[in-house]
Order: sequence, then structure tokens, then C-alpha cells
Amino acid sequence: MKHAKSTAKVCSLLLAFVAVLAVVAGRAATAEKSTAEKKPAPGFSFAVYGDSRSMMYLPGNSDQKEEATKLLVDMFDLVLPEKVSEEVVRKDVKLIYDPATGKLVQIVMPFMTRSEVMTLTLDQGWVTEASVEDVKRLPGVRRTMFRLDGGEWVAREVVKAVQSGRAKFILNTGDMVWWGKQGRTPSENPYWKLVYEDVLKQLPAPDGQMRAAGLSGRIYPAVGNHEVWDDSDVQGLLSAFPLFETVRRFRQATHLQVRSRRCSLHLPLDRQIRLSLTIVMGCHPARVRSTDERVEAVAGWSQGSGYP
Repeated sequence: MKHAKSTAKVCSLLLAFVAVLAVVAGRAATAEKSTAEKKPAPGFSFAVYGDSRSMMYLPGNSDQKEEATKLLVDMFDLVLPEKVSEEVVRKDVKLIYDPATGKLVQIVMPFMTRSEVMTLTLDQGWVTEASVEDVKRLPGVRRTMFRLDGGEWVAREVVKAVQSGRAKFILNTGDMVWWGKQGRTPSENPYWKLVYEDVLKQLPAPDGQMRAAGLSGRIYPAVGNHEVWDDSDVQGLLSAFPLFETVRRFRQATHLQVRSRRCSLHLPLDRQIRLSLTIVMGCHPARVRSTDERVEAVAGWSQGSGYP
């Protein structure tokens, strides 16, 4: 009798345990189904790169030396007053041409300190390598700062990532070009031409999944300080990316640019501002000028554009 009761008790416990398992499993299945129904659609993979710009492109023939010199003066204008930059370039910058071909192959120029010298190697007008030597502290030792083929390799790899399907699109964090200075129109700018040949031309059109998500291109760039050098309304960028209406909205924006000897800070503003006092600092004693006048009178001032 006792054995029968024990058996019945064990069976009851087993049945209760099975019932509990069934309830728990049912709830888990319902929760899993609910989670699956709420699971968002898969996102996009993308590649990110930036500061991929080349260095300067200069007219490469010996009979174009004066044109190349003026462009170098414009570059030195970014950190020196206009008169000083022209004097430095004509006195201390050496353009070296191959005597057999008449092509520009090397430029030697001052760098950050009095004892530092920068050497640029050129091919077909493009700077392919830049190195710096401190002739006083480390004579004969050159530190390589730039190689054109490094940027070219990065461009090739991000393009391959999109072509192979590993990435749907590219984000560029800015500084795709050296500046907007050269070329009669933005589309003729040699730097944007290089971006087109190396990157834009190689990318496939957006697929249906991207268009459904509102993505109209394969590359989305930020605006770096190099994009606005001598192209403050980013015409070159808009010419290269005509579909970007979100960028186009800033075409007439007011900008504040703060420059020091080593860097510049570019701030887009949503309205025009008026400063009661402007202090321009450079190699000479600071000059103070009131800015209580028409916006046009102070727009575009820079350290290299002279002081009105």
C-alpha cells in the first residue's frame, strides 16, 4: 500500500514537472517569436577614411616656373603675410628642373623652424614624396612625411570594399583635396579630377536596397578645411557631388575661420555675427580694427590677404 502511494506521488511530481516545462517552453517560444517579429531590418556595412588628400600639383615645365612660383606664394600666404610670403618664396625656395627634360623634379624650401628644410619630389607636376631634415640637429637624416602612393593605396582599398560588396558605401571625414585654388572652374580643378579618377569613377551606382533607404550615392564626405581653402562656398565639393542637397543648403552659410601658425579652425555658422573688435595676430605686432561696418567689408579676411 505504501509502495503504491509512493509510486503515485512520484508520478504526480513528474507530471507537474512536465507541465511546468511545457508552460515555460511555450512562453519562451512566444517571446522568441515576438522578438523575431520586432527584429529590425539588417543595416549597412560601410568603409570610413579621411585626410586622403594629395599635396600640391604644380605646372611642371621649366617655362612655367613663374606660374609655379606664384602658386607657392599663395600656399605660404596661408601662414605668412602676403609680402613676407613672396619674399620668402623668391629668396629661399628652390625649384629644380631636370636639364634633359625641362620637367620640375624637386623643390627645396624652409619648414617650421630655421634649421628645418623640406624636400619635395615631383613627377608630372604632382608631389610624390615630402621629407624634412633638421640640418643643424640631425644633418643628413630625412623624415618622410608624405607619400602620394599611400593615399592612392587607401583609395584603392575602400573602392575595392564597395565593389566586392563588403561595404555598401563610404564615409570620408574630410580633406579629400589640397585646396580649391587651381583650375578655371571647380570641374577643372586638378585635385577634384584626381578624386574623380581614383574614387568616384570606380564606384557602382547605388543598388535598390540603398535607394529604398534614401541613400543616393556611394560616398558621403564631410567638409574639411582643405575643401574650403580658396573655395569658401565649396563649389568644388558640390561639383563632385551634385546630388547632395543637404550639403548644398550650406552654400550661402556664414563661416568663422580662426587661424594660427600651425592650424586653422573652420566653423560653419547658422547666422551672421558681428564682432565689436578684431585682433589679427601674425608675425608682426597685433593690429586691432573695429568690425562695426558692412559684412562685405570684413568678409574673407585672412592672415595672408593683407590688412585693410
